[in-house]
Amino acid sequence: MTDLLTFIEATKGTSLKIEVTSKDLLEFADALVERAAAKARAEIERQSDVEYIPKKEAIDLLGVCDATLWHWARSGYLVPVKLGRRVFYRRTDIQRLLNR
Repeated sequence: MTDLLTFIEATKGTSLKIEVTSKDLLEFADALVERAAAKARAEIERQSDVEYIPKKEAIDLLGVCDATLWHWARSGYLVPVKLGRRVFYRRTDIQRLLNR
């Protein structure tokens, strides 16, 4: 039988009724799990490349005060990342502001 996931994707948007064996259903489930795991691995790899700097260092690099960072966070201009009570900023976001 054709791969069930491929078949479903090929017939997307159409109404269909199919009968599958338990083996086909297990292969379909495994394919879905593998697809989700691949997406999760890609996102983890993307996130692991991100470097975070503490709020104090961001203040020093940008030459602004704490209130400015607070206003930028509220407006979405520079979004902080909170880990517990600590606030960090992505180094790429800081670099983007410095290069303006």
